[in-house]
Amino acid sequence: MQQKWWLVAAGVVGIGLAVLLFPRPDTTIDAATPTSDARPVHMGGDDGAVRRTVKRPELSPMRLDRAELTARAERIGPNPIAALNMQNVTPESIHAGRAAGPWTVIRRQLLRMEGDPDAQTFADEFMPMLEQLRKLRTEPESGDYLELEQLQKKYISVVRSNESWMADEIVKASVERLELIHNAYHEAVAAGNADEPEE
Repeated sequence: MQQKWWLVAAGVVGIGLAVLLFPRPDTTIDAATPTSDARPVHMGGDDGAVRRTVKRPELSPMRLDRAELTARAERIGPNPIAALNMQNVTPESIHAGRAAGPWTVIRRQLLRMEGDPDAQTFADEFMPMLEQLRKLRTEPESGDYLELEQLQKKYISVVRSNESWMADEIVKASVERLELIHNAYHEAVAAGNADEPEE
């Protein structure tokens, strides 16, 4: 029992001596003020022989005040890509982009039906229409949305007429989604026309 107490006492004395004798780092800064943003910092030693240069971090844009951010924006000017994107935002481009998603899903599901050669053929048949929808999303003047809509309705009727394809829940949900997108397009156009002032 006495031997255990002796070991505990020796351990406490050892920790105390380590704390007292461990050198503290010298973090004082030289009296000479440097002309740059770099600041020399002493890292220890009596004569300060070991040094490390610490560069002050630049302020990130998140830490700039509102006036500085406004001044920067005025110097740089408007974002040309954002301006181009705003020109491309039309009901046709929006709904073409939305319709491309369900058609991509339908094509993927049809291509997975390996025992059905008609599914494979049909998936390739409407691929040019899908590419036109994708292009219309970024280039609204590249095609006629109403023509593409009629073509979509034709292909939707083909999908609906095939019971095995419509048995796939994903295909069925995608067809229903396309019909909602077409209705939403006409509602958006009607609302836009109602907002226009009468001459």
